[in-house]
Amino acid sequence: MISPRWMKVARDVWSNKTRTILVVMSIAVGVFAVGTTLTIQDVLAREMDRNWQASNPASLRVGIGGFQQDFVTSIRQMPEVADAEGRSSMFIRARAAGTEDFKYIETFALDNFNDVRINTIEKADVTAADWPPAKREVILGVNSLAFLGVKIGDNIELQNWNGKNYTMRVAGTAYSVDEGGGPFIQNATGFVTFDTWEWLDQGREFDTLLVRVADKTTDRDYIQEVGDTIRDRVQRDGKAFRSVRVPQEPGKHPISQTVTGIVALMTAIGIASLIMSGFLVINTISAVLAQHVRQIGMMKAVGARTGQLSRMYFGMVLVFGFLSLFVAVPLGMLGARYFVQYLGEVLLNLKISSFLPPASVFAIQIAIGFIAPLIAAVAPVFSGTRKTVREALSDYGMSGGGKEKQRGTRGQGDKGTRQRFRLITLSPLHLITLSRPLIISLRNTFRRKGRLIMTLITLVLGGAIFIGVMSARDGLTRTTDLALAYWNYDMDVSLTRDYPAEQIEREALAVPGVTRVESWGFANARRQLEDRKEGSGFLLVGPPAETDMLKPILRQGRWLTIDDIDAVVLNTIMLENEKDSGGIGGIELGDVVNLKINGTFRANLKVVGIAQGVLTGPIGYINRPGLAKITGAGNKFGTLVIGVDTKDAVEQANIAKAIEEHFKRVNLNVNNTSLTSATRTAINAQFSIIIYLLMAMAVLLAVVGGLGLAGTMSINVMERTREIGVMRAIGASNGSIRTIVVIEGAVIGVLSWIVGALLSLPFSLGINALLTAALRFEVFYAFSMLGLLSWLAIVIGIATVASVLPAWNASRLTVREVLAYG
Repeated sequence: MISPRWMKVARDVWSNKTRTILVVMSIAVGVFAVGTTLTIQDVLAREMDRNWQASNPASLRVGIGGFQQDFVTSIRQMPEVADAEGRSSMFIRARAAGTEDFKYIETFALDNFNDVRINTIEKADVTAADWPPAKREVILGVNSLAFLGVKIGDNIELQNWNGKNYTMRVAGTAYSVDEGGGPFIQNATGFVTFDTWEWLDQGREFDTLLVRVADKTTDRDYIQEVGDTIRDRVQRDGKAFRSVRVPQEPGKHPISQTVTGIVALMTAIGIASLIMSGFLVINTISAVLAQHVRQIGMMKAVGARTGQLSRMYFGMVLVFGFLSLFVAVPLGMLGARYFVQYLGEVLLNLKISSFLPPASVFAIQIAIGFIAPLIAAVAPVFSGTRKTVREALSDYGMSGGGKEKQRGTRGQGDKGTRQRFRLITLSPLHLITLSRPLIISLRNTFRRKGRLIMTLITLVLGGAIFIGVMSARDGLTRTTDLALAYWNYDMDVSLTRDYPAEQIEREALAVPGVTRVESWGFANARRQLEDRKEGSGFLLVGPPAETDMLKPILRQGRWLTIDDIDAVVLNTIMLENEKDSGGIGGIELGDVVNLKINGTFRANLKVVGIAQGVLTGPIGYINRPGLAKITGAGNKFGTLVIGVDTKDAVEQANIAKAIEEHFKRVNLNVNNTSLTSATRTAINAQFSIIIYLLMAMAVLLAVVGGLGLAGTMSINVMERTREIGVMRAIGASNGSIRTIVVIEGAVIGVLSWIVGALLSLPFSLGINALLTAALRFEVFYAFSMLGLLSWLAIVIGIATVASVLPAWNASRLTVREVLAYG
């Protein structure tokens, strides 16, 4: 037989369904948040590593100006090399047949689709007959279908640098580590045979050598040494060496650190929601015990001991914990599955083998579901069950508690409240006439200071993190604005080869709408030290010294002058990369750096300035005549930066098309045109993904805060049942009762907003720092006033909604019901 006290627990849980739901939801929110983020973290880390290792990823990539299979075979015979493979790639404009706007597709040419050894591709949706694809057919990455707006069997139109159009059939889809997902990298990915490559006027040569080293596959310095050895071999064979690229973290997915950092930030917010839910449990269990005070007295009167009563209420807490797990664990799995599908399959092009987390995640959720509420309930349970029979039976449910009633006095809490409001009347506020319901609401707000503080903590944490996330959004927007202001032009045009500067600038200015034109030089550079050791590669940009198309943010030193031929300005990203290169050492203002440029030319340049890097990658700036002198290019350049007379994106796109058409008529071959507005759209799309993920967690915190305030208001109404009865007995209307409760909730909401606004500054700075670490570039801080005002509106809305049901319940109480209460 079930003992009477456990029957009472079951009856209490079942009979007061509103309270049970509130407690269960309070615990479930914290369990859900932590379980979801831990599942995302574990499953994504596992699947990213599994997909990456299964692809047999390249240890390094060597850019070479055209080579054949015999060179690949010779590299495979090197003792340091486990395997090597050649392939070619290019970016080309593409669109669904019959549509207007072009997007970009990175197209890879493979020699043998059935013998891809490095960075392998795996069939997704493709028939055996279409593998390998026939001539004039393409296999798209799985996410490229949606990006281009096509389906298997449709045609896509390609446009080459010379304006020639091609039509290819989509033969199927495949998974590949070379595709990051259209929404994230803003371009499609495709794979074709060399027959198709030749049809696209690209010849039958490789331009990229993929190499997997035989030993020390995670040692970046060793891999760089192997790359240097291959570079020397390329140059000895008379081939055009372009670059050696070694991953920043060999053996790991290229963006694993970024994804891990963002998910870790989400986990931190999830833990915050768990802490907040703990305060909800404290408040709610306190309410249960407040309601059961006289029952506790009666049970003690018939022989119940404090220990028995404590175990009974801890048992009730365990029942709540079990019910919360029943809700939170399945919902956490569902929420994690959605996030993993979006982050893994849509953005990262992963093939997810299983969405199940390790058993440890379930163990943590179970532990949280049972242990966290028990810990939260310790203080209220021990406080409530240690009351004596006399104290418990003399509690009438009125505010102020039984002890004050026994002394025949009004509660000291009420006295303190009256004294505070007496001080208010002596201040300038006495000029404001306050209605009696408002005065009662303000007094009631501060009656239970402990409960008020716990409620405020939940709302304050929610508000501070919400404003912090909104500040992160504004910080990313500011970073984008700074980056695009850095490049003070509307579009750039890349040509297929170098032309005389005067000619290409003159022809660009002949196009209606073009107001400013400059020709720039670009080169790949790498620092050279003794013993043939090299630093990390960077882009060397050669604008005119007097340019107004570039507005760098100088951190040290000065900008280039017209007379600077052997000077360079380096950005902070390049300097950080040099510090990270093993055994290289840093660079400081005034140093002379020895550079190898385009793999052939050498130059000693003095560092005269250090510029802030903003979403640019590692860059050095050199006066255009200085770059021309080093490379021997003379006054010929292959890139134009252009300013136009409109800021409208559509009109800018039309001008870009007009430039391409005009250049084609005068036999200037355009390889690519890039709009600054399109770059902004692409960057914002990537940043929006991060903000959406963080906002999802911030919304969860708002829900926790709302539950906390709803619980507090319900408890307050319950404890003041008799007081409400007295007000009803002396003529208080339903509207007045409702007004008192709703205003009390609104006052708590506004108080939490004030404190949350103060705490949001350190919170937003912390989130900004974590985001900078995760993204591996500096996110410039910006405090969000919109977030501050938005949270005020949200918290008032939460307070109103959370107070409506308690206010309605309070207004429905009859005088008979309340006088019989207790």
